[in-house]
Amino acid sequence: MVVGAFSLVLGRKLIKPTLFIFGTLATVAVILFLFYVLILPNDVKKWVGWVILSVSVILGCIVGFFAAKLVRIGVFILGV
Repeated sequence: MVVGAFSLVLGRKLIKPTLFIFGTLATVAVILFLFYVLILPNDVKKWVGWVILSVSVILGCIVGFFAAKLVRIGVFILGV
Protein backbone atom coordinates (compact mmCIF):
# COMPACT_ATOMS: atom_id res chain seq x y z
CA MET A 1 0.00 0.00 0.00
CA VAL A 2 2.89 2.35 0.73
CA VAL A 3 4.46 1.62 -2.65
CA GLY A 4 1.14 2.23 -4.37
CA ALA A 5 0.71 5.57 -2.58
CA PHE A 6 4.27 6.51 -3.55
CA SER A 7 3.53 5.69 -7.17
CA LEU A 8 0.23 7.55 -7.10
CA VAL A 9 1.67 10.77 -5.68
CA LEU A 10 5.16 10.91 -7.17
CA GLY A 11 5.13 8.41 -10.04
CA ARG A 12 5.40 10.89 -12.88
CA LYS A 13 7.89 13.20 -11.19
CA LEU A 14 10.18 10.41 -10.02
CA ILE A 15 9.91 8.04 -12.97
CA LYS A 16 13.32 6.36 -12.54
CA PRO A 17 12.92 5.47 -8.84
CA THR A 18 9.41 4.26 -9.58
CA LEU A 19 10.69 2.02 -12.36
CA PHE A 20 13.46 0.71 -10.10
CA ILE A 21 11.06 -0.12 -7.26
CA PHE A 22 8.46 -1.82 -9.42
CA GLY A 23 11.08 -3.62 -11.53
CA THR A 24 12.65 -5.01 -8.35
CA LEU A 25 9.32 -6.00 -6.81
CA ALA A 26 8.09 -7.64 -10.01
CA THR A 27 11.28 -9.67 -10.41
CA VAL A 28 11.31 -10.82 -6.78
CA ALA A 29 7.64 -11.79 -6.97
CA VAL A 30 8.08 -13.80 -10.17
CA ILE A 31 11.18 -15.63 -8.93
CA LEU A 32 9.62 -16.50 -5.57
CA PHE A 33 6.40 -17.63 -7.23
CA LEU A 34 8.21 -19.86 -9.70
CA PHE A 35 10.41 -21.45 -7.07
CA TYR A 36 7.76 -22.04 -4.42
CA VAL A 37 4.97 -23.17 -6.74
CA LEU A 38 6.79 -25.10 -9.45
CA ILE A 39 10.21 -26.23 -8.25
CA LEU A 40 10.52 -26.68 -4.49
CA PRO A 41 8.89 -29.53 -2.54
CA ASN A 42 6.76 -28.82 0.54
CA ASP A 43 9.38 -29.98 3.06
CA VAL A 44 12.17 -27.57 2.20
CA LYS A 45 14.65 -26.33 4.80
CA LYS A 46 14.44 -22.76 6.07
CA TRP A 47 17.88 -21.79 4.82
CA VAL A 48 16.91 -22.67 1.25
CA GLY A 49 14.07 -20.16 1.44
CA TRP A 50 16.42 -17.46 2.70
CA VAL A 51 18.93 -18.18 -0.06
CA ILE A 52 16.20 -17.99 -2.71
CA LEU A 53 14.95 -14.71 -1.23
CA SER A 54 18.46 -13.25 -1.15
CA VAL A 55 19.23 -14.25 -4.73
CA SER A 56 15.87 -12.98 -5.96
CA VAL A 57 16.42 -9.60 -4.27
CA ILE A 58 19.88 -9.31 -5.85
CA LEU A 59 18.50 -10.22 -9.29
CA GLY A 60 15.57 -7.88 -8.69
CA CYS A 61 17.94 -5.01 -7.97
CA ILE A 62 19.83 -5.73 -11.18
CA VAL A 63 16.59 -5.76 -13.21
CA GLY A 64 15.41 -2.63 -11.38
CA PHE A 65 18.66 -0.87 -12.22
CA PHE A 66 18.30 -1.67 -15.91
CA ALA A 67 14.61 -0.74 -15.81
CA ALA A 68 15.56 2.68 -14.46
CA LYS A 69 18.40 3.18 -16.94
CA LEU A 70 16.46 1.91 -19.97
CA VAL A 71 13.15 3.69 -19.49
CA ARG A 72 11.33 1.92 -22.34
CA ILE A 73 12.08 -1.49 -20.84
CA GLY A 74 11.12 -0.18 -17.41
CA VAL A 75 7.75 1.02 -18.67
CA PHE A 76 7.23 -2.41 -20.27
CA ILE A 77 7.96 -4.14 -16.94
CA LEU A 78 5.67 -1.69 -15.16
CA GLY A 79 2.91 -2.39 -17.68
CA VAL A 80 3.16 -6.16 -17.36
